[in-house]
Amino acid sequence: MEYLLKFKNILAISGITVFFVVVNFNTYSKHTLRINKINSELEEIEEGEEAINEWNRIRKEYRKLEDAFLIQETMPFKQFVRIKARQFDIKILSLKASIVEKDDYLESPMVVTIRCSYENFISFIKALEEKTIEMQRARIERKKDEAEVEAELHLTGLVIKDL
Repeated sequence: MEYLLKFKNILAISGITVFFVVVNFNTYSKHTLRINKINSELEEIEEGEEAINEWNRIRKEYRKLEDAFLIQETMPFKQFVRIKARQFDIKILSLKASIVEKDDYLESPMVVTIRCSYENFISFIKALEEKTIEMQRARIERKKDEAEVEAELHLTGLVIKDL
């Protein structure tokens, strides 16, 4: 025993060192687990941000399509024609629209009779090109001594069933 007393300081330091190594190892293990958990959560957050960015990109494309196409019924088509007519000071004399079912889309044939100046008529036709509207036929008349023309337009709007 006396022999061991000579090394009591070394044994005490060794014991304290072992104690601190064990405590630090446990602390290190807990921190490593927390760091790994935080890293995996950060990866999930980054994936979520990527998904949100992709969703926003798709939403912008959807809005572009929605702006270009008429949606599900004739009412937006009629409203669009009326708005453009007002924009160019065009009087609508009659407006009739219907729906024709196709495989993946609908067509909305429309017959609209208008009265306006020839210049406004040309501007109106150009404005209709904003949407997916085709002019199938047009009849334009100008009566003698009148500045305005009267036009009967046969239009077809492409209508998306569901976007």
